[in-house]
Amino acid sequence: KVFGDLEVLIMKNHQLSLNEQYVWTDTWAMCRLFARAEKQVTLKDTAPNAELATDIMQHYRGHFLANEPSRWTIVQREALRTRFIRHITALAQSVENEVSQMAIQCYQRLLEVDPLIEEAWQGLIRCYQLQDRHAEAQASYAKCVDVLATAIGVPPSAATTALIES
Repeated sequence: KVFGDLEVLIMKNHQLSLNEQYVWTDTWAMCRLFARAEKQVTLKDTAPNAELATDIMQHYRGHFLANEPSRWTIVQREALRTRFIRHITALAQSVENEVSQMAIQCYQRLLEVDPLIEEAWQGLIRCYQLQDRHAEAQASYAKCVDVLATAIGVPPSAATTALIES
């Protein structure tokens, strides 16, 4: 009765669900953006890829129901987090050479989500080198070394070290 004549709740396959015509959820929005990213990144079109990366980063505001320990939220949280990392990484790599500042923002955001993503450290170092910001590339490498050593007790991969030594 609260919703009047709107069919906000619908029964589908013996399950109660929300009607997408009347309800917006952040997870549905993220899933639509991820679907666009899967198609868009293959086109290697810099401007739309950079715009899509911005949209995804604006919508992803942190871990889904971060303090909720129930199984279904953990599964959903990890699925969204994994897809966020995968798509932002791919979009950042696709714009790295043409719009390196946008790629830097993507890599920094990835490292906010998970500082152990070595691929993000590598991208950050590459972008700083592309911009002749060698001191920042060195500082990023040093931070990567520190984060990996502190968190999991390992050095960066040979690929990461090679970026700095080149």
